Amino acid sequence: MQIFIVGDATNLEEARQKFGSVHRVEFAQDPLSITKEDVLFDFTIHDHAGRIAIYLQSAGSIFLNCSFVSLRTLGVDRKLFGFCGLPTLFNRSLLEVSCARPEDQEGMKQVLTSLGTAYGMVADQAGMAAPRIIARIINEAYAALEDGTATREDIDLAMKLGTNYPWGPFEWCERLGRNHVIRLLNAAYRESGDERYKPSNLLVSIF
Repeated sequence: MQIFIVGDATNLEEARQKFGSVHRVEFAQDPLSITKEDVLFDFTIHDHAGRIAIYLQSAGSIFLNCSFVSLRTLGVDRKLFGFCGLPTLFNRSLLEVSCARPEDQEGMKQVLTSLGTAYGMVADQAGMAAPRIIARIINEAYAALEDGTATREDIDLAMKLGTNYPWGPFEWCERLGRNHVIRLLNAAYRESGDERYKPSNLLVSIF
């Protein structure tokens, strides 16, 4: 299967690590040339919503990065799928995905089965599931650091030893990208109105 990537070199490399041993993965040059057998992952749709009109005409299967925006907010009500495109969270065994309509789930299942990846269906919301949880943990860690509860190093160590997380919240923030974490928190806060997603002062000021 041919997989096309709209994004940067890091996105392409992660996609090749995830799918490349079985499928061909390369940058998309012209979305309109995508055939029925092709799959496209757009990592930057949140900054280029105008592509939606093009993708709705495509014969291929289109996945949009919903780390910072929901399908609903993009105005998608059919055909197109959502995925988690954050660094370190895309190239893992379970891919988070979403769709605008329940009746599209079977088509999504067929595509992901062909790609050979396990997946988890989550609600159509900015940040999806795991990214929202991780971003909130990072946000709380910055709030604790700001309050003088513990040092950055001690908070990372406590979370790894106490919860068996692979990384502490500050380490995770660096891997995801602080700008990505802030953008996700802001999107989730706007969408839900939940104060728990409001970025901490220290997180924003350091950025």
